[in-house]
This record gives sequence, structure tokens and C-alpha cells, in this order.
Amino acid sequence: MSVDADLDLGELGNYSSDASDGRFGLNLGAGANLDLGSNIMPFAELKYVIIDGCQHELSAGVKFNI
Repeated sequence: MSVDADLDLGELGNYSSDASDGRFGLNLGAGANLDLGSNIMPFAELKYVIIDGCQHELSAGVKFNI
């Protein structure tokens, strides 16, 4: 990934910056939806991220129809 920025800030001057990073990683995960038979559906997800030190992520929420 690479990002370049050139900004003209008027009286404050110009700003220029660039950054780049490239890494390989892996996301492994699973999730479940709990169908309550209504417009509201709770869900949960568990994800294991493998990149520069591994981490676990647990997410939960509610989906609903509008």
C-alpha cells in the first residue's frame, strides 16, 4: 500500500508527505446469526488475525430490518 499527499494550505504553506507499507497477513474467522423470527437478529463473530504478532477479535451486534 502506498499513499502520497500534496496539500496547498494557502498562507500556512505547502505540505507534502508519502508513506508505504507492505505486509502479508491472514484472517481466520467464524460467525453466527441468531434468527429470532423478527426484524431483530443478534450476531457474534470470532476472528484470529495473523500478522506482526497475533491477535484475537470478538465482535457482537444486532442487525435489524428497516
